[in-house]
Amino acid sequence: MYYRQPRYFGEFQCIGKDCIDNCCYGWWIAWKKEEVEKVKNAPNISPELKELVEKGFVTSSMFDGKYMVKFDENGKCPFQTEEGLCHIQKELGAEYLSHTCMIYPRRELTIPKLSYRFMSLSCREIIKRLLSEEKSCDLINVHGSKEFENSNCNFTKDVIQKRPEINHYNEIFEFFYELISDKKIPVETAIIFGALAAQKLTEIAAKKQYDRIPEALKTFRKQFHNPAQLKLIENIKPNYYLKLSFMSELIEKVIEGGVTLLLHDQTGTLNIDLYNKGEEGLRETLKGREFFLRNLALNLLFEFDVPFKFDDNTIFENYSLFVTAFGLLKLNLIAVCCSDEHSIRYRANGQEFVYNGDDKLIGITAIICRGICQSERKERLIIDLLNHFEFTTPAYLALLVK
Repeated sequence: MYYRQPRYFGEFQCIGKDCIDNCCYGWWIAWKKEEVEKVKNAPNISPELKELVEKGFVTSSMFDGKYMVKFDENGKCPFQTEEGLCHIQKELGAEYLSHTCMIYPRRELTIPKLSYRFMSLSCREIIKRLLSEEKSCDLINVHGSKEFENSNCNFTKDVIQKRPEINHYNEIFEFFYELISDKKIPVETAIIFGALAAQKLTEIAAKKQYDRIPEALKTFRKQFHNPAQLKLIENIKPNYYLKLSFMSELIEKVIEGGVTLLLHDQTGTLNIDLYNKGEEGLRETLKGREFFLRNLALNLLFEFDVPFKFDDNTIFENYSLFVTAFGLLKLNLIAVCCSDEHSIRYRANGQEFVYNGDDKLIGITAIICRGICQSERKERLIIDLLNHFEFTTPAYLALLVK
């Protein structure tokens, strides 16, 4: 058995208390009942920690049979010490942490006969790697120590029976990853080309012609560097009014934060001149590191299980979620770079963050991804809004990234 994973995965190390934006606040942190009981019944637990455990969890209405960490009024985990460390881990050891706390930001996606491992973009240290190392998202194979079991698969037998195209998950995912990895194609162009492929795959699945999927992917690959096809995509004109209007609606309903207010003029209207200034500023900031946006897009493919995030949505709809997330993230990075201020201040969950230099890119990326990559409700809302505003074709999706 082996894993497929980005190169950065095996090199990750949590910096713990030195992280200025740690993962111990503002989250829904789930614990199984047996994990809580294990801590309560630890032989060496102190009275102070036992009292914290008694008061620090509430039963969850969102996750059956699980507890949720009960945050304080500032959204902070009650087990976080003044030094920024976990009281449970510090006193009892890492083996007493919940599975959620132990593995974060590591994530795993298992399909029949294969497993992908990656890391969440809500972690600053991962974003730093994507910003500084061009090849950090190159996929490599790593031998594992366990055999796959059907119970480990992210898709149940019932889902696979309902959506037989999932049997081609590996081929489809690798196609999108290869496409967006291609450095000969601008990342925005690659994403738009992917939308065309997703639309065609959706049509094939609708006709239940699942055996045509491998051949269709081969055909798409031959078009990767078709000059006429690429020129057609690259010549799509941006429609700033439509793009910014739709993004404003999304930001208002989906993102609890972000910095796109920097793109508004004194009347509170999204200003195209400010957008253009920010776009130029982002290009200048990423000079020599243009690969950052590509690396972000590649990691978002993992974050959204492209193109099978939700089994009740089509391949194209699931791909559209990925495209929109990239568009929202890029828009916020543009907003950061349109500001003449040296620092960006951001307040969330009772804490204020001040970002300077590259930290402006890293911090805002983490905040946006924390907001949209960790909430199924928001992910479904994005798809609903895309359908409501009829952003249901590759041409409309192109407007979100151009």
